[in-house]
Order: sequence, then structure tokens, then C-alpha cells
Amino acid sequence: MAYLDSDILPIAPPRDLAPRKSAWTGALVNARLVEAFATLKRLPEKDRPRGFRPALSFIIRDTFEDGVNAEALRDRKAFAWSQPRPSAAAISRMEEALDWPSKHLAEDHDARRALLLFAYCKGFGRSFVKCVEAAGLKRSDIERDRLRAAMTIASALARAAAPIR
Repeated sequence: MAYLDSDILPIAPPRDLAPRKSAWTGALVNARLVEAFATLKRLPEKDRPRGFRPALSFIIRDTFEDGVNAEALRDRKAFAWSQPRPSAAAISRMEEALDWPSKHLAEDHDARRALLLFAYCKGFGRSFVKCVEAAGLKRSDIERDRLRAAMTIASALARAAAPIR
């Protein structure tokens, strides 16, 4: 160990700069999908995917807003505007994650439905149990299908060596 006797310190070996190996798990897939729906919730309404409500005429919309639910609607709009807008990276992760169920679970409709129902409920702050009951499904079946779907996507992402962002 001659370098210890000299004034020259040893040079540290270079770090491995290669991307780390994917360690996708079912829990990580669930978390990314919940994050995707939470990001979708925080998007301004003009940037969200269009549903039925924007297609209504202004007369119907004005009548609805003047009705019984006007105060609750104003509160929801105020809450939406008070939330910070998602970053570009969060939107990119959202688009990537929302594509996984249709890409990796194309043939398994039950698993795809269970996984998306779970992520939607958690991301939008709704009760998963109530959503399952409203759909007339058994919670044990939905949980089994959800776990199977998450593991299927995780194994597909690990095989593809998709980086964890």
C-alpha cells in the first residue's frame, strides 16, 4: 500500500453509470397507476380528456349550475384551481402508466378492469369498497384480479428492462 505513504490519495473507482436493473413490483405498478389518476385529477378541465358534460349545451349547463348542486360545484371548481398543476414529468409518467393496462392486459378484461377501478378510486379519492359494491362485484374477486394484473404488468416491464422513473 504505497499510496498510503505518499501525498497522492487513491482515485476512487468510477461509478457504474449504466442504468440500474429494473426492479418492477406489483406494488410499484399500483402506485404508478394511482399517481397517474391523481395527476389526471389535477389537470385543468380544458386539458383533460373530454367526457359527456362538455358536450352539453350552455343552456343545460347554466341550468345545472343554478340548481341545487351549484354550491358543491363551485367548491369543486375552487378546489381544482387551488391545487398545483402537475409537472411535465408527472404528465409524462401518467401517459406512460395509463397505457400499460391496454398494452399488457389486452386479453384479460377482468384483471384490467380491477386494476383500473382500484387506481381510479384511489387516485380520485373515492372509496374502493363502495365502487366495487356499486359495480355489483365481489371484493375478493376484484382483489385477486387486481394483484394478478399488477404482477403481469410488473413482469412485462421487468422483461423489457423498462427504467423506473
